[in-house]
Amino acid sequence: KIKCDFIFDCSGFSRLLIQKHYNIKFKDYKDYLPMKRAIIAPKEIKENLFPYTKSICMKYGWVFEIPLQYRIGRGYIFDSDYISDEQAVKELETHYNEKLKDFRVINFNTGRMEKTWTKNCMSIGLSHSFLEPIESTSIYVTLGQLNTLKDFIPSLFTKNNSLKQTFNNIMNITLDRISDFIFLHYCTKRKDSLFWKQFKTK
Repeated sequence: KIKCDFIFDCSGFSRLLIQKHYNIKFKDYKDYLPMKRAIIAPKEIKENLFPYTKSICMKYGWVFEIPLQYRIGRGYIFDSDYISDEQAVKELETHYNEKLKDFRVINFNTGRMEKTWTKNCMSIGLSHSFLEPIESTSIYVTLGQLNTLKDFIPSLFTKNNSLKQTFNNIMNITLDRISDFIFLHYCTKRKDSLFWKQFKTK
């Protein structure tokens, strides 16, 4: 036990406080954002960086490319109900025309906590939510959350539940709208794989 006034849960996907200690439920977006697996394959680069995120449609999902200071954060987000990890790696290698050496495969669930702020605890970053990195929204959400918190600083050390709920509502609406935006990426005319054929009916 640690005596403290206020604490931020920055434990990532573990969600040690907000979910495992306070038992706040996770709202899953899997009904309309079905991706649940990703191959992460960053590439070092020091010049010719592009100032935007690339979202490239593939047979079973999306390839994202996010420029950072010295490398490109890139990967393939795909629906593992349709292809295996090995097939996804092969498709990505074909796309980049290179043999991938340093990559990792991760599982994820898209969604958010039903409450961002409960009692004297606020979840932030991956402990709060995760949406597909197609448009690099995680940093935007984190900064937006902290910026919004500035207006609630007088309530940090009080038991004003109505203001906490107002803050939670703002964050919930924000995430739900961003998830709608990401969903629009899937509204394509593609029919070149079973995934795209079935996505419209599902």
